Amino acid sequence: MNEKELFVSMLDENGANQIFKKFNETIPGKRRGAASLEEKKRYILNIFQSRTPKMMRARQRNRPDPFYFYLNTLPINIIGDINFNKSLVFIREARNKLPDYVRFGILLVKFPEEVRSNLKRIHENILNEKDPLDIYKFDDEDEFEEYFNASRELSITKQIQDFLNNLIGHLSEDEERQFNIQCEKLKSYSLMDYWNEFWDLKEEYSPLILNLAFIQTHTEENEKIQLLLLFEAVTLMLKKADITKVESLEEDFSHQLKLKKEQNTKLENKLQEQINKVELIRRRNEAHKREKTVLQKRIKELEIKERQLVEFEKRKQDLQSAIDDKKEVYEQELENKEVQLETLYKEKLREMEIKHGDYVHLHEILKEKGKNKFNNFAIICSEELKIIKQLFPENTIVLKKEDQYLQELLMSEETKFFYIIDHNLSREEALNYIILISGQGKKHKLIKISNVIELMNFIGYLNHKERGF
Repeated sequence: MNEKELFVSMLDENGANQIFKKFNETIPGKRRGAASLEEKKRYILNIFQSRTPKMMRARQRNRPDPFYFYLNTLPINIIGDINFNKSLVFIREARNKLPDYVRFGILLVKFPEEVRSNLKRIHENILNEKDPLDIYKFDDEDEFEEYFNASRELSITKQIQDFLNNLIGHLSEDEERQFNIQCEKLKSYSLMDYWNEFWDLKEEYSPLILNLAFIQTHTEENEKIQLLLLFEAVTLMLKKADITKVESLEEDFSHQLKLKKEQNTKLENKLQEQINKVELIRRRNEAHKREKTVLQKRIKELEIKERQLVEFEKRKQDLQSAIDDKKEVYEQELENKEVQLETLYKEKLREMEIKHGDYVHLHEILKEKGKNKFNNFAIICSEELKIIKQLFPENTIVLKKEDQYLQELLMSEETKFFYIIDHNLSREEALNYIILISGQGKKHKLIKISNVIELMNFIGYLNHKERGF
């Protein structure tokens, strides 16, 4: 992997978002914040390689390389004028303060050739989940000693300052006031001045205060001297602690005894609470046992009902089978009935045809005698009986839709009586005819007829009656 790919692989969400903001770029087709970190890394690599539309236009206008432009925005100056070995020490110790990609970028700007020669080792460290910049390789003892001394210098200096701050933090208010006075006084002293006047100063001030003040104001002093003074201060601090410890032992004991009594009271209260909880649990267990007994009884009842349901389902299936058998027999009987009805219908049809022939013959006879026209009565019927008009042309027959013809008959003085045939007429229609006829002062009669044969017989009867047969 090259330096751009390694840098991008170390990015976290915050670093990726900063790069998008720096170059004012967004991933096409993705809402801001919707892309995953891997998608962001792939697009950032395109930015650094000048493969996005915006970067291609920028490079055509002779803008700088986007990768090295971004690296120069990092806090490069935190590494002072030190060599590569010491820079490695500093950059490794800054891992908890700076992200890996920032440390890598700073080192790449300061020492490009040294970093490029170690790209393979950096990549291996990433794969092995180590510090990526743990790359220093020692070729001889002198080189190792230089690296070790650099590391120890930084480490000891920091430890001395941390230890000093810790000791200062344990001073009382009065000791802190004395410490500040001595810091102001001793900052102009050399080590020799401090040693020559130490015996006079300690008559008024504690050696602990003096040593801490001198170390605080002489951080550039030799580390060994600082450590000797610091160890002496620690010893004095421990002795001071032993004296005050004896004085406060009785007070602490009384306090601890009081705390123990309070703790015992709390423990007794907690114990009683636990006893109450145990009693509550016992009662709940008894209730659960009773519920369990009820549930077991209910389960047995449900099992009995389940068996009954199984038996019912079996009976249902048997009944359905019997119904299916009966249905098959019924369908066969129905089919036989249909055949019988069809035969009966054909027989009745032949009878009607014979009677129709008789009526036609009678009609011809009456026609020859000139007595085939009856105008003194009219018959009103539905459209389904219109064949009657053909069978009895000598009679006045009005179909349901022949309203104009009916009006003419009602106005005629010759037609005095109307027979209303109810076959296929609704009650409302029959009632309307009755009202209409009565309104004209004509007589009427509602006749119940079931079929054409009955109507033919009825009309034949009327005709015979009119002729006095």
